[in-house]
Amino acid sequence: MFSREDTKALKGVGILLMLFHHLAAFPDRVPVGFEGFAGRIFGGQMLQQMAGAAQMCVGIFFFLGGYGLYKRGERGSFGLLDSILSLFRRYWKVFVLFIPVAFIFFSRSGEGLSELSRLYVITSRKVFITALVSNFFGLSFTFNREWWCFIAYIAVLPLGCVFCMATRKRRGFVPDMLIVAAVYLIYNYLLPNLTNTQAFSGIGTSFVFLKLSSASSRSMPAIFFAGAVFARYDMLAALKRRLAKLRFGALVGALGFAAVFVCRTCSVGAEGDIFYVPLAVLFASVALDGMPHIKKVLGFFGKHSMNMWLEHTFFCYYFLEATQLVYITRNVFVDYAILVALSLGSSILIELFYGGISKLWERVRTARLPSAAGAAK
Repeated sequence: MFSREDTKALKGVGILLMLFHHLAAFPDRVPVGFEGFAGRIFGGQMLQQMAGAAQMCVGIFFFLGGYGLYKRGERGSFGLLDSILSLFRRYWKVFVLFIPVAFIFFSRSGEGLSELSRLYVITSRKVFITALVSNFFGLSFTFNREWWCFIAYIAVLPLGCVFCMATRKRRGFVPDMLIVAAVYLIYNYLLPNLTNTQAFSGIGTSFVFLKLSSASSRSMPAIFFAGAVFARYDMLAALKRRLAKLRFGALVGALGFAAVFVCRTCSVGAEGDIFYVPLAVLFASVALDGMPHIKKVLGFFGKHSMNMWLEHTFFCYYFLEATQLVYITRNVFVDYAILVALSLGSSILIELFYGGISKLWERVRTARLPSAAGAAK
């Protein structure tokens, strides 16, 4: 079986990979004065390559998104507008807390500061208000440059619905995956070249294309569609049953995931994620079935994955004192643990905050007013 618990645990894997990716893959984004992580393996070029491979996390989220879209549609519980509004409500929960904090407490300027730590300086009221509205509705991501993932995910949802409707007739797993491969080739190679021609230049101005046109996001529609195809034929469950029959199924899963990660590190990059992501999801799920306690912990991270996704780069890039805390040592394990603790801790506080507001509102709403008769007495 491939259950909701599997999905949560895999989202936990994805968010931990994402935090590692943003912590160590971009040496040009670290705070001024940080000399880089120490060590031959866990420092320098090798660490950067490994962190770059962790970008596979984005594909994992999109694959699971496509899988979930199809399963919810199959149950009749998926609504495109409701799903988009639900995502935006979760986005706004973080936005309305972190963006005011950013401009009130982390508006810095002057020499000796990195560009990212000077992001929240208001130079023009008009520009600020325009940017505020644009970022609030997901039309731009100038307040947090890594939020492109969220906007790209919103853009791919309607494409996923169109794909599921267009491929409603069951042709078989392989024929449907060939359609996915065709979409991958079209979006990665054909459309970018067509937009450079005068006849098809209008394609490049569409919202969906713009949000999925970067090198990091071009593969996402195909990966999302692949998730839907795997869901249609219950392929993850079928493959898991086969691997589970092996004597050391969990070990095979762990080694398989490690092999995929090594291949992602040493060979083709993001362009290969159409192959790497489904394999990583499969092997990780098999491995976690043999480690129930770790699976439960990762499921907890998965529950908080969207909050952590939206907030963690404030700590490692934009909030100066937080970045200095995250990069307080040159030991990647220590600094990674600090980033995870800050991200998870703030997510828990966010949920407690909104949970408290919800309970307070419920009490106010359900409070009994004195009746007219009682008031008359």
